[in-house]
Amino acid sequence: MQKEAKQWTNIESDKVLFYPLFHKSPDLLSSNSYLFQFPECSVVIDPGGTTQHFNAIIELLEENNLEEDRPVFILITHCHFDHVRSLHIAPSEQIKPFFIGGHTSAVEKLRNADLEHTLSFLYTDHIPPIKLNFELFSSTKNNSPLELSNALGNKQLITLPSKSKIIAYHTPGHSSCSVCYQIGNILFIGDLLFAHNPIIAGTYGWSQPDLFRSLVFIKSIIDSEKIERVFGGHGLELAPDKTVKIIDSILGQLPELNNLVHLDLDRFNFLKECAITFMKEIEYQIIVQNGRLLRVAGELEKLGELDLARSIIDTSLHDKLDNYLESFHQFLSQNDADLLRSTIPMKGAQLIKMLQKMLTSMSVPPPLTLHYLNRLQTLFKSYLTIIRGIDFSIFAEPTSLTQIIRNCIVLFSQHTLPAHKLFELTESEENFAIYLAQRIDGQNRIVNIKYTPEKEQLCLANTEHLNSLIGDVIESLVSGVSRKTTITPINDEMLTGCRFMSNPVWEMSAQKVKFYHLFSSLLDGKFKQHDDGSFSFSFQKVQAQQAITQ
Repeated sequence: MQKEAKQWTNIESDKVLFYPLFHKSPDLLSSNSYLFQFPECSVVIDPGGTTQHFNAIIELLEENNLEEDRPVFILITHCHFDHVRSLHIAPSEQIKPFFIGGHTSAVEKLRNADLEHTLSFLYTDHIPPIKLNFELFSSTKNNSPLELSNALGNKQLITLPSKSKIIAYHTPGHSSCSVCYQIGNILFIGDLLFAHNPIIAGTYGWSQPDLFRSLVFIKSIIDSEKIERVFGGHGLELAPDKTVKIIDSILGQLPELNNLVHLDLDRFNFLKECAITFMKEIEYQIIVQNGRLLRVAGELEKLGELDLARSIIDTSLHDKLDNYLESFHQFLSQNDADLLRSTIPMKGAQLIKMLQKMLTSMSVPPPLTLHYLNRLQTLFKSYLTIIRGIDFSIFAEPTSLTQIIRNCIVLFSQHTLPAHKLFELTESEENFAIYLAQRIDGQNRIVNIKYTPEKEQLCLANTEHLNSLIGDVIESLVSGVSRKTTITPINDEMLTGCRFMSNPVWEMSAQKVKFYHLFSSLLDGKFKQHDDGSFSFSFQKVQAQQAITQ
């Protein structure tokens, strides 16, 4: 929980008072606000996003019993909803004495209540319009109640009725209308330090080249203007040297954002669907794999492998699973009643981080961990790739679907070895553990898989992702009851893939169907269920000659 300042403080002279009003909540419902009392007017930088926050501004401005006709100027750092939302919901009688100003490119977005450029779709499906009373960096006269100098590049002087100066800097990147403000030796930088955040990067108005230039420019301002205090749109005050370090770190991360998928309303809804679908699949996988580890440990005890069995029992996910499940179901309930819609993909990423810590803390022999839990790691990385807004297509490469299917069949169905191979395995406790685990896991079923491809099937997909998908299908088919499974190749001019038929038919859950649809689409593929109980996956085809030249 952030702490609020308790009193007004003097800056520059006894005539100017400053109050930083930090938003208490750690989420993005509201930005911070910054209040100034000048001799003849008051200034607010960003009114914030909640009624309570705005009411606090009113109370603070009135606490010195200021006269009613004293003008109050609101300067917005950019048009995003968490910075201006309170202007939508504040009582109209409180708005009257305010004059609202921002960058000229924000005028139309706020006047038209643009859901996407204001990022309002992360909060609501409807917002009323806001009218700016004056425009910064405008090429036309706009009858401003303040004296505005002609813009010199990305710099403009604002002169208050008291003749005090505020410097405005146009710093696009986070939004095309982003503006930083300098009052004395204090700099207000809006959300520039959050512009690479996965929830924001790639939204309307976001620009990687502009952001790079703006961050480099702000570094120069901190140095040339001898800035002593830096305040952002969220979080507490930053020291100038700390701000520069953060900027340098962001500049190093920006090249990773070259392949961002554009974040709009449709993609955001897709992110929410991914969050729910992936989290449910991960929950299922963890329960299944945890049960397997416990079962294998129990059987290893019977075989006299006590140390190995004890390591698996001691490091199983059993004790930690309850904490995850509790967090997971809170996450699901939040999906139905969340005020800030972006909390869904953000919470999903937090759960992924929690699960990764659980896995890395395990001391199960690495090959055994790999055998049972590798697919979870693939799901984790895939989900984080989606949340970061990276296009999956950049990972596509010519991949042998034929070889992946064959490898998965061997991995999940071969449980006996010739004597000489077994003797080789006994020289390594880890490899022997895998062999015993495979034997134990498949001891009560008969595996019968028929797969006879006519020729090599090459598709355009990421090998790791495709291996995870096909591995999940084949492992599901050979687990539990004994089945006779036939895998038939699919080949036409544009697509290649495989069709699975099993007897008895595998009754997939609705969640598994949804997951296969989603994961296939991420690989630019298609999952389809057929009337005869079979199902198929198809992907973009790569001709053999093309694969060789690539």
